[in-house]
Amino acid sequence: MADISLDVSRRETTGKAVKKLRRDGVIPIVVYGGPVDGALSLQANERELSRVLAAAGATQVVTLKVGGDSYPVLARVAQRHPTRHELMHVDFLAVDLTQTIQAQVPVHLVGEAPAAELAGAVILQTADELTVEALPTDIPQYIEVDITVLTEIGQGISVADLPSTGSYEIIADPETTLASVTAAAQEVEEEPEAGDELDVEYGEAADDAAEDDDAEADADDDA
Repeated sequence: MADISLDVSRRETTGKAVKKLRRDGVIPIVVYGGPVDGALSLQANERELSRVLAAAGATQVVTLKVGGDSYPVLARVAQRHPTRHELMHVDFLAVDLTQTIQAQVPVHLVGEAPAAELAGAVILQTADELTVEALPTDIPQYIEVDITVLTEIGQGISVADLPSTGSYEIIADPETTLASVTAAAQEVEEEPEAGDELDVEYGEAADDAAEDDDAEADADDDA
């Protein structure tokens, strides 16, 4: 596991005054859950925070360093401005490194499927992520699915076909299909539902912990 850390400081600024922090390149942070009692209001340099989020995603432990204290966390929500896409607020989940947790891990197809060369064959990825249970430091960045074994139409790869690992457990029906080969006529494109596009990443927000800053973010949008 890569050692990913971020220097942060405690934040006294709340409400509309947070707007000035963002103008100065400082992003508000909330840490909640796990061993943290209540919630911690913190702040970090925007450039450094963006670098850490890019490296850690939602699955890799980040060590937040504030004064003489440190908190192992996972990113849960990264709120961005709907039009400027600037980082506005980040929620982190504090974790106990000795206790297993569940996390959503992206599924990546790797390799070239020989079946892709067949006339009318289409390779479909049918699962974008899987739930795993593991110690926080053992959560994989992604789960690789080797599609080089797909040689003909009708074949598929399920959870049961994945190589076993002792570091984490996949919480899913073993028959769940991850990738398959189908004829082009069988491919179905789903129409996106209204409201599917979100301006958050990494998961659901901690509504109580981020209430003050979320209200301020709405004020920013109106400004």
